[in-house]
Amino acid sequence: MSLDLDHLKRLAMLELSADEEAEVRRRLSKILEYLGKLRSLDLSGVEPMYAAGEAEAGYRPDVPESHDPDEVLRVVPRRKDRYVRGPKMA
Repeated sequence: MSLDLDHLKRLAMLELSADEEAEVRRRLSKILEYLGKLRSLDLSGVEPMYAAGEAEAGYRPDVPESHDPDEVLRVVPRRKDRYVRGPKMA
């Protein structure tokens, strides 16, 4: 993989100083080097994972929690009688 920083700068409409350009070039070179290592891996016997997060975390059913209205009103900072008071709108 080659790095054409001028092309990337035009696509992203970036203006970089010489120092910034050197830093970006260094970082992108490291990224491309790492991608090259990944490409060289033999993954012929590995099954692809399409939804890794779902399998690890799992999902719980969406069940609403019930709350005691008196308990909710007790912790609300601004209220009047049994109503919650919000900020005034302009």
